[in-house]
Amino acid sequence: MTNYRSEVEQFISCQNDEIRKARAAAEDEVRKARSAADEALREFESTVERFNRRAKG
Repeated sequence: MTNYRSEVEQFISCQNDEIRKARAAAEDEVRKARSAADEALREFESTVERFNRRAKG
């Protein structure tokens, strides 16, 4: 029974490690996506400002 318990605990530990790695990778992808979205928004706002200046000029 002890051996089985040890194997189960080791399996769970490995699963938890994999989950942590996957979560860290997903969080990294979210940071990258947010950064790209922020950059796209800045570019869009800049384009709108240029358009508005030209429309007034």
